[in-house]
Amino acid sequence: MRRPLMMILVLTIAAAGWQPIAAQTSEILLVPSGTRQPQLPAEAGSRLDNEHRQAWEALTPEQRQALWAEFQNTVGPELQQADEEYDRKLAAQTQAVQAETAPVFVPSPDSFLPVTDALPPGAAGEAAPGTQDDEGTDPEASGAGKTPIGGKTPIGGKTPKPTDYDGDSLPDGLERQLADNFTPAYFLSFFERGGTGLALFQDSSSVQQPTQVFPTSGPPVVTSYFRVTPLQAVGGNGYLQIDYLSLWNRDDGLPVNSACLTDIDILSFFGIWSPSFATSLGGHVPDNERSAIRIVAPLTTGGGFNLDPNAYRVDRVFTAAHEDTPVDRSDLQNIDPPRGPVAHVAEFPSLSKHGTYLFWPHGLVLLLPYEAIAAIYGGISTACFFTSPNTCDLLLYIADEIVFDCFVEKHVPQGWVLARNDLRINVGELGRPLPGGSFIETPELRMKLRKKFVTP
Repeated sequence: MRRPLMMILVLTIAAAGWQPIAAQTSEILLVPSGTRQPQLPAEAGSRLDNEHRQAWEALTPEQRQALWAEFQNTVGPELQQADEEYDRKLAAQTQAVQAETAPVFVPSPDSFLPVTDALPPGAAGEAAPGTQDDEGTDPEASGAGKTPIGGKTPIGGKTPKPTDYDGDSLPDGLERQLADNFTPAYFLSFFERGGTGLALFQDSSSVQQPTQVFPTSGPPVVTSYFRVTPLQAVGGNGYLQIDYLSLWNRDDGLPVNSACLTDIDILSFFGIWSPSFATSLGGHVPDNERSAIRIVAPLTTGGGFNLDPNAYRVDRVFTAAHEDTPVDRSDLQNIDPPRGPVAHVAEFPSLSKHGTYLFWPHGLVLLLPYEAIAAIYGGISTACFFTSPNTCDLLLYIADEIVFDCFVEKHVPQGWVLARNDLRINVGELGRPLPGGSFIETPELRMKLRKKFVTP
């Protein structure tokens, strides 16, 4: 298959300075990564070549229809049985998320700490003296996040105290500078549906409601809500986590190409399996996506978190794709050596679905659940005992088209872009959101933001 070579070519062009959408001088960091795929049956993917396509196209419409009917009869019963297992997994996953248990379906069991709202030991460090309690001064009226670290001394010779309105012991100005230094470089896809885009959300703790939507091309505009939170002090180093929320007004569902709708009757295919299999393939409103990085800097002499933004380096990155679903394709990668103090990780949101990847995902990330893939090839393997070799070959070709060409992530690359400065918004901490960030208290986002990186 030529897709991996195409992916390398795209990344090479991007790294070599292919004309970007927004000219920047910062480092665009391409983190080596791969796909998180289920273990595939031995026969999977071996028929995607010109020889098999030409054999399929040589059939008359009637012959294709007859072969498709045989595929349905072969695969249908297997899919119905697999659906029962899938439904049990889906029910267990839904119950776990609703109960806000420890994180599930993360890249590895030690990727994140158990969920907690408590600040970690040592988080106080050199706490900003301007912290307010919930009943204190209104952050918006006081200009929260607008006091720069190292700003000018006002008249009278008194230096303003740094503000920390989300109460996490990190000055708001430091949080903003760190978030700017490491804000991701987004490679959005061409051909998003009209009216779909990254959005600003209503400042409400009860609903995720888009209020303004921005274009994805010509050029694209990216919004980036962020949260900077302390992790732990370990071995003379202080670790922080930066979450970047890329919030879309909607997910338009899996884009299916014309070949899948004509040569292979995908609409009919949906008729032979349970709709629950398509949980992660359909559209929904809204669509909250995210990524996260871990940054590290030496502690101060007194053992507190470093207040110099230029001291920090990124050493770990997490990207979410279909997070907390049975087809979770989220990724966790180490960055060695750590990079910074200004480094923008390249991220690729997939077309229409908006799962976030560290590589060009087009045709490389399968979106059918393992149970469905195993059922498809298992059914055909049984049928091949009773059919001719040519028929068996073409049945496997249909399976490969469905699994590897139709139900996969799509992405048509364009140049990278950073979130616009005025659209980078600090949401604050759970329990103490900053103005504009109250939507992080909705159950789904609250569950995601309670996941923390482990520290050495």
